[in-house]
Amino acid sequence: MALSWVEGLNVLDAACGEGYGSYLLSTKAKSVTGVDIAKDAIAHANKHYKKDNIEFVASNVITMDFADNSFDAVVSFETLEHLGEQVELMAEFKGVLKPDGVLIISTPNKKK
Repeated sequence: MALSWVEGLNVLDAACGEGYGSYLLSTKAKSVTGVDIAKDAIAHANKHYKKDNIEFVASNVITMDFADNSFDAVVSFETLEHLGEQVELMAEFKGVLKPDGVLIISTPNKKK
């Protein structure tokens, strides 16, 4: 589903894990920057999913070092529910997104 939204865009894949999703996004996106806090996941991504239009960065998604308005789209799958700092995460996404940017997130819908 996300592929149809990122075609030709500069995309941030926040909490990209081992990079497979970033690789898929790169088949349609202009560029993809995958970010994950786990350095071993970033090492795996750099080893297995190298492409000219992909960059992988080890970073906490709440304190990323990107300029404001850097990305046309931010995707983050199954991340929000793992963080206590959800307001801060959304603020970070808003900051790095261009004003007309697209945010695509997924999270489980668990009944209490």
